[in-house]
Amino acid sequence: MKNPELRVERVEGDLQAIDLSSLLQIAAVYADAFKWDEWNEWTKCPVDGKFFGATTSPGEPSACCNEPLQLAYPAAETVEYIQCELTRPEASLFVLKDDEQIAGFSWAFKYASPGVLAREKYRTDQMRERVVGALAGVGITGSLYYLSETGILKDARYRGRGVSNDFYRLRLERAQALGLPAVQRTTINSPMYMTARSAGMTQVIGPIVEQQGNDRVVTGNLAGGIEDSELSPRVLFATTFGD
Repeated sequence: MKNPELRVERVEGDLQAIDLSSLLQIAAVYADAFKWDEWNEWTKCPVDGKFFGATTSPGEPSACCNEPLQLAYPAAETVEYIQCELTRPEASLFVLKDDEQIAGFSWAFKYASPGVLAREKYRTDQMRERVVGALAGVGITGSLYYLSETGILKDARYRGRGVSNDFYRLRLERAQALGLPAVQRTTINSPMYMTARSAGMTQVIGPIVEQQGNDRVVTGNLAGGIEDSELSPRVLFATTFGD
């Protein structure tokens, strides 16, 4: 099958006025993107919220407590979440399109300070202090542009064609246009780890990984000497822009 012509573009205008059809397409990509091995978030236990991967099905007993599994990201709830994210300050939405559908998405928005980001994204005071300190160490103490969610359908027609790099470039260009440093949180298992490195971002927290051929090798070193005590594979990247 011939690869489709792809377009990566910023959604212009009022993000709160995006039509429901587009939001449902983005929600479907969201569910698919986080379904696979990098994240294993296809179903979840209704009792403790534990996620399970693509080998499970909604309705089957969970491995943790035997309760019927639910979809991790049901369409209606995911649409509501996306709408909420797009109301954030200076929110930007970028989508991957072919002639028929939305096949990928990426968004970003502004946080007033590292402290606000840390309070929302981390549970413990210890990690909140570490995040604020790590970002201060690279000169980020005020407003910042947070490179939030990115997802691409797991399909050879869309993946492996440089789309993640395009999303990264566009979001960094938006951050620079706003005069804000950029911050990305991800894990060493995510494709976004190497994309962040390729984009020239500086890792400030978490295990450092090197690409050796087709394999990723954990070096045993920690960026900033800091491990995320809430989730050890999680990392934080940052970049600032010159005058």
